[in-house]
Amino acid sequence: MKNSTINLNWRKVLQLSAFLLLSITLVFSCKKPESKLGKEVYDPEALLDVNGVDTFTLVTYCEIADSVISGQTPTVVLGSYNDPLFGRVDGSFYAQFRLEANNPDFGELGTITIDSIVLSLEYRDNYGKITSPQTYEVYRLEESLSLDSTYYNFMTKNVSTTSLVPLGSETIKPTPDKITVVGNDTLPNPQLRIPLDINYAWEILNSSANGTLLNNTVFLEEFKGLYVKTNNPSWSIGDGSVLFLDLRDPDSKITIYYTQDDELRTFSLLANTSCAYFNHIQFDNAGSKAKFVLDNPENGQYEYYSQAGLIRAKIEFPTVVNLTPKTVIHRAMLYIPVSYFTGDEYFPSEIAVATGKLKGVHGEAILFSLSESSSQFSNIFKRYSFNITRYIQDLIRENGSFENVGIKIASSTFGSTTERIVFNGPLTTNKEKPRLVITYTEY
Repeated sequence: MKNSTINLNWRKVLQLSAFLLLSITLVFSCKKPESKLGKEVYDPEALLDVNGVDTFTLVTYCEIADSVISGQTPTVVLGSYNDPLFGRVDGSFYAQFRLEANNPDFGELGTITIDSIVLSLEYRDNYGKITSPQTYEVYRLEESLSLDSTYYNFMTKNVSTTSLVPLGSETIKPTPDKITVVGNDTLPNPQLRIPLDINYAWEILNSSANGTLLNNTVFLEEFKGLYVKTNNPSWSIGDGSVLFLDLRDPDSKITIYYTQDDELRTFSLLANTSCAYFNHIQFDNAGSKAKFVLDNPENGQYEYYSQAGLIRAKIEFPTVVNLTPKTVIHRAMLYIPVSYFTGDEYFPSEIAVATGKLKGVHGEAILFSLSESSSQFSNIFKRYSFNITRYIQDLIRENGSFENVGIKIASSTFGSTTERIVFNGPLTTNKEKPRLVITYTEY
C-alpha cells in the first residue's frame, strides 16, 4: 500500500463486481490426530504450518480477463502511463451529473455574471510517476447512461467533437499530495480541478427558462453527462500516471461560480451514487514482458502477473489429486510472494482475491467465503497468504463442487484501478517461491 496523507480507507473495500460471487459452506470433521509430515516453516505467520507438507507442484501463468465490469466502482480512472513491464495504460470515464436542487430560481438572468465553471474531482490515489503535466479533455455525452445497465471497461459512448476545456487551460499537473485552495478556502481533501467553457455554464443557467432544470429526469435528457479523458503524447518507459478519483465524494461535482447583485454565488451539478458512470481503460502491452508471458504460459513458471482491468494470475495444483478422498485437510495455506520494492510507484494491490471454477457454472466463484478468498498484502514478507483449506478439501472429494483447474488471483479493485502485481514463479531466481503447505490426516 502506498503511503499518502489523504484518506485511503477505500482501498480496504473488497470491490468484487468483476466476479461471480458464490458462497458455499462445507463442514469437515477430523477423525485422527494431525500427521507429523513436512518441514518447518520459518516466518511467524506460518508457524501453524510446521507439520505441513509443501512439496505440491504449482503451475503458474496468467490470462487475459474477459468482460471486466467497470460501472459504479469505488473510483474512476483518469490519465496514462507507460509501465516498464506491462506497456501503455490509458484511463478515462463517462459519467452523469445531476441537479443539486430541482427547478432552481436564478432570478433575472440578465443580472448574472459568470466568473468560471470547474469540474472538481476528489483524489483518492495515483499510480505511476507524476513528473509532468497531462492534457485533459472533457466532452459532452450524446448517449444516455443508466443505472440499470451493465458497463464494461472496453465500452464507449458517442460524444461531442469539441472539448469543453478552454484552449490554454487543458494542461494540468496533478497534485494529489498537496492541499487545494479555492479563493480563500482550503479544501478538506486535494482535488483535480479542470476548468470548463463558460458558454457551457450559460447553457445550463439559460435552460432554467424552458423547464430543462425542472427535475433530473428532464435535465438528463438534455445534459446526458460528460466523457473525461487525457490526450497525452507517448510516454517514455516508466513515465506518466493515472489518477484514482472518487466520484461519489460530495466535493466531486461541476460548479458554476457567478456574481449576481454584487453577491458571489454558486450552482452545482453533483456526481453521486444516483449517477451512472463507468471506466473506459485501454491497454497496449505489445512488446512488453507481460505480453511475452501471456503468449508463452510456460514462462509464468519464472514470473507471472495480475493487472487490474486486464490480466488475472492463474495457479494450478496438479498433484493435490494424489491425496485420497479419505484425507482430512486440517490446514492448507497458499503463500504467493511478490516482486516489489517498498516505495515503488507500481505498488501491488492492498487486497487480492482468489476465485475458482464451479462445476457446471459459467464464470468464476469466490472460494467458499470472503475470508478464504481474500488476502491482504504483507509488506513485511512481500506476499499474499490465502487459507484455502476448504477449497483443497473440496478438490479431493469424490463429488466436490469445484473443478480442479486452479484458481485465479486479482486485485479486489479489478474494475476501478490499474494496479498490477508481479508474482514470483516456482522457477524464480528470487529467494522466495510460491508454496502450498498442507497439514492433513489420512484414515
